Amino acid sequence: MYGRGKAVVGLALLISRWSTNVVVVTDGPGHLTDYARQRLRRQGIAVRQEPVARLVGTAKTGLRCVEFTDGTHLECRALFLHPPQEQRSPLAATLGARHNGKGAVWVDKNAQTTVPGLYAAGDMVPGQQQALLAAASGSKAAICLNEGLTKEEVA
Repeated sequence: MYGRGKAVVGLALLISRWSTNVVVVTDGPGHLTDYARQRLRRQGIAVRQEPVARLVGTAKTGLRCVEFTDGTHLECRALFLHPPQEQRSPLAATLGARHNGKGAVWVDKNAQTTVPGLYAAGDMVPGQQQALLAAASGSKAAICLNEGLTKEEVA
């Protein structure tokens, strides 16, 4: 499991239900609280903080290991990635939309931001980051936007 902070802890604990061989690789300081480390330890999940040099493997053989800058390595056949998320577009912020503490654009139950007429969906709003959920979120936002425009025309 590659990532940092509270979110990677939750994901590692979830994955530990599928496998007893889970290791969190933070690639430097992981910003893990003592409580988070304790939770991981209780589940038998080790934490490796060494900086990552590279992933070793090929398309044909698959992933073989994570190699660290100190020359040590962690053998593995799979690696879940939980990289930090950031807004790639400044548009919502430029228009004055409110963001939550993690940088996601705040929306109400109808995908409406704090800026009238501005809707947001997918990975830019709070929630799980999955392509399927992002597509569904986009569909919902489009439906809500259309309903809003229809109400304006009828009124």
